[in-house]
Amino acid sequence: MSKVIVFRCGAGGSACLIASVLMLAAQKGTPASDPIIENARKAGATFIESLPKYLTKRTTTRLESARPTCSTAQLMSDPDGCRDQAMQSWRTTDVVTADVVTDNGKEVDLNIKLNGSPATAQDVDQSGSWSQGDYAGTLQAILAPASAAKFTKQHQVTIVKRPAYRYEYSIDHPHSSWHLYAGSSSYSPAYGGEIWIDRDTSRVLRVTLSAHDVPDSFPMYRVEWSLDYDFVKIGAATPLVPTHAETLGCQRDTSICSKNSTDFQDYKEYTSDTSVSFGDPGK
Repeated sequence: MSKVIVFRCGAGGSACLIASVLMLAAQKGTPASDPIIENARKAGATFIESLPKYLTKRTTTRLESARPTCSTAQLMSDPDGCRDQAMQSWRTTDVVTADVVTDNGKEVDLNIKLNGSPATAQDVDQSGSWSQGDYAGTLQAILAPASAAKFTKQHQVTIVKRPAYRYEYSIDHPHSSWHLYAGSSSYSPAYGGEIWIDRDTSRVLRVTLSAHDVPDSFPMYRVEWSLDYDFVKIGAATPLVPTHAETLGCQRDTSICSKNSTDFQDYKEYTSDTSVSFGDPGK
């Protein structure tokens, strides 16, 4: 069973600890009546096998919402309005970079840097939010028959210069495989969003996730995630790979929200003679 770690807030960021895990649902269940969705499921099942070994540069800009001018009374009476005001502007807290080596869908982070200086994964966790993940598992968890997703409102659109179908989807609480953790609290919310499916290859080009009906007892009231994919030439192949991801998490009863904006660039085939820079050991 695969899992995807989406979002974690360390003590240095917004003083919380959030983890989001999307479990890969079993592939048993009722086949889709929509042939477009069924073909997307089949294409998603071979996502990992289609990937060559590759190296990419991942850059994550970590941001925090601005402090609103709301009074305590306003925050209590209109929390959504205060949060919306805070999210009209963001401040960058820091930038995390890493060389990511992928082999059979598994990621290994090398040469991690925090604001340009060598860092460890622990340094990154303690200083703020951090995004990482198995992006193939995300698609499979949403498309798996066991998730019983309802796909509605199909539209023909163009995305990354390719004709595609865009659906809205929803997964109810009993079928949810998305697990949110905040401190000692955990919850598997209903969730939904939109999914874009390439017309010619049935590959998923973009997907969004948003937690629904999160109980008041859970420390986070809003958790969202989006992933963008594109076909990128790597060696002799042109596989579908992640190009951009964003995560958003907002704490309950405060105006504090954190956001990660992650870009994947400079894809190249990873071989035994691939050169990876580890920075200046003297720094």
